[in-house]
Amino acid sequence: MLHEELLSIRESLAPIMGRVSADDAAILRACRRNLETAADDALALETRFLPAEELVRQMSGQGVRA
Repeated sequence: MLHEELLSIRESLAPIMGRVSADDAAILRACRRNLETAADDALALETRFLPAEELVRQMSGQGVRA
């Protein structure tokens, strides 16, 4: 689901933080905050608009499209 994908992207940026300049690290922190906010928004939309059984199916990996 989109929520999980956004959080995954956010976490993939963490190891880079120590290898960039202070200015670039500030940009990465802002990106990570924005990704977390977007993930929270996506979760709210997913839980509000997906039928409960579809949500359970997607969370269990059965509804994931290739």
